[in-house]
Amino acid sequence: MSTRGSRKYAAGHGRPIRALRLLWWGISLGILLWWLYATGWDALSGHSPPARDERLFHAAMALISFPAGLIWVLATPWLLSLVPQVAAPVASLSYSEPFLVWLGCAVIGYVQWFWLLPRAFSLGRKSP
Repeated sequence: MSTRGSRKYAAGHGRPIRALRLLWWGISLGILLWWLYATGWDALSGHSPPARDERLFHAAMALISFPAGLIWVLATPWLLSLVPQVAAPVASLSYSEPFLVWLGCAVIGYVQWFWLLPRAFSLGRKSP
């Protein structure tokens, strides 16, 4: 696939796509800031955040990056348990797992919505 086709497709929809990307990142960062605020910033000071807030945080991130984000939210604890050398230092920080969930969902969601999906639709348009 040539880059010209991708640029041509993106060029016709540049401003709305750019605005959607910024909105998506804004919502994603807003969820992270909400979680930090809801926990009283205790997560950064080493206190364990309330489980209810953490579940809401995971649900919000899974929702905006669905379906790939849901898989990431469910897989993060399992992935951390696979690598004990990484999991032990990460588990000692109370905010580390939620931050990994946020980071993973943000990256996966962005790639899913703004890279894979537009390319899938552009491939469908080129088929005779």
